[in-house]
Order: sequence, then structure tokens, then C-alpha cells
Amino acid sequence: MKIINKRILEIIILYLFIHSFAGCSSKEADKQRFLIKGNEQLRKQEYREAIRYFNEALKIDPGYADALLNRGVAKYETGDAIGALGDYNAALEARPDYQEALFNRANAYRELKQFKLALQDIAEVKAAFPDSAVVHFAEGLVLSDSKDYEQSLVAFTKAIALDGDNPEAWVNRGTVHYYLDNYEKAEADLSKAIDLNPKESNAYNALALLYLEQDSMDEALKNIDEALSLEPGQAFYLNNKGEIMLAMDSIAAAEAFVNQSLLADPRNGWAYRNKGLIYLAQDLPKDALRVLKQAENMDSTIDRIYEILGRAYLANGENQKACEIWSSSKTTPEIEVLREEFCN
Repeated sequence: MKIINKRILEIIILYLFIHSFAGCSSKEADKQRFLIKGNEQLRKQEYREAIRYFNEALKIDPGYADALLNRGVAKYETGDAIGALGDYNAALEARPDYQEALFNRANAYRELKQFKLALQDIAEVKAAFPDSAVVHFAEGLVLSDSKDYEQSLVAFTKAIALDGDNPEAWVNRGTVHYYLDNYEKAEADLSKAIDLNPKESNAYNALALLYLEQDSMDEALKNIDEALSLEPGQAFYLNNKGEIMLAMDSIAAAEAFVNQSLLADPRNGWAYRNKGLIYLAQDLPKDALRVLKQAENMDSTIDRIYEILGRAYLANGENQKACEIWSSSKTTPEIEVLREEFCN
């Protein structure tokens, strides 16, 4: 199952020039005008057009730190985290004390799963702004993604102490409580997020999976349907609806939702895992193996992936391969039972 941690939005530096360009050189005035036009496009979420204007500013001054920063933001929002990282690095070369660039670089490192580097940047920003809820929230996201849940909990708790009105902080702390099996605390935090923002779709999604874990199917369905009513095409919500239907033995419905999820986002390894479970339920072990291997290649940390992959090998008559998978993967109670039954 997959709970989404909404990523923190990039800090966008939007300069509002309240003075005229009198006294500025022509080149200085031109690059500032291009910066302002690019920032206007950022506001409109017209990212490629924003990049075009920032490029014009950088033709005039290749070391223009503000244009580099904001071009990085635009690239990041188009899914180009590597390009964004290059711009943030260049902005920091031009202005080494540029805290906004440092903060945004941490976000790019997080997207690229370079968690150690992300935490190094956040530590530097946190030293300069120790009472910033946004910085502690960002730190919690990186720690959660790197599966350091205990420290992530500390960071989100600090963010909430500094700004208790941010529903995303409550959602993410509730998510971490869920990962740590603190179900009552998870439910309380997620409910608080909904109190703060009744349209916080991710809180309903997380509650759905929490109730699924507790076999409360009616509550699970009610909450995932609420999440989907708010964001009908959200790939992770569609996949989670499929997982709930699978747990209810509604195989055809599960397959329909998982297929919709994969159409919306074909990079979702969790959906491929669920597709493998569906193929196993349909007695199609070869197809199950194919999609489960794809899921593992995408993300080897997906919950139960090696247990299920071993089951697929077993169903395909490859008992030795199943036992090798279960022996080399992290032991869980479910894997211990399977090894005892099939590998001794």
C-alpha cells in the first residue's frame, strides 16, 4: 500500500520592483524585466514560458542568481529535477549565501533520492532559520522518504509546534505514525488535518489505508471514495482503491482501478505489485512474475514485494527460486511461515 507524502512546494522568489529602472544600465534593466516576466509566468504555472524568459535574462548575465534560482523552480515543476539541481548549484556559485537556493537544492536532492545531501543542505538552512516551520517540515519529508521514521516524527512534531495550522504537517506526521504502527495517533493526526482542511484528500487516502490495515472495510471504502471525489484521477488513490477491492475479493473491480492507476502513472511500482497480486488471484503466475519483477526494479522497498514475488515463483513451480528470494530478503513473520512450509 502507498500513502502519499505531499512534497513541499518550491520556494519561489518573486521580486516586485516598486521603483523604476531609472539609473540602471540598459542591460541591468533588461535582465530585471525578463526576470519579472518569468516570475509572472511562474505565478500562472506556465513553466516552460517562464524558463524562456529566465533564459533571456541569463543571456544578458549568465551569473544572475535570481534567474538561475527561479529557472530551477520552473524546471523542477516540469519534472526536471536534475536540471533544477544544476541551476541551484549555479545560483549558489554566484551567491554562496543564497539560502533560498540551498533550501530548493535540498528539495531537488530529495526528489533524486540523494537523502544525505538533502539533509546536509537542510541542516545549513535550519542553522540560519531554526524557528522556521517550513524548514522542519522539509526535513521531516526527507527523513520519512529515507525511512528514518523516528527522526521524521521529531521533525514533523517541531513543524507542528511552530505552525499548528498546516494540515500537511498533520497528514505527514499521521503517515509516520501509521508506518510505526501507532494507529490511534495516526488516526488522530489525520482527523486533525481534515478538521483544518476538509478537502485534504491525502488525509482521506491515508485514513483509508489505516482502516484497511485494521480490516474496517466500510470505513476504508468511505475514505478512499472521499479522496477520489476530491482528486478523481490521482494515480495512488486509484491504486489504493484497487487494493481495497482486492482485499474484499472483488478481483474484477480491483483490476479496473489498478489499470486506471497505471494509465495515470505508469511509473507506480505499487500498482505493479497489486497487478501481480491480481494475476496470482487469477492463477496467472507467469504474468504475476513479470509485473512483480517490474515493481521490484522500480522500488525494492515496496511493502511485501519479496514475499509476493516468492509466492509467484512458487505458483509457477519454481520452488527453489521462491526459497532463494525468501532467504535473501528481509525476514518478516509472513516470510518465516512460508520458509517453514516450503523450504525445509
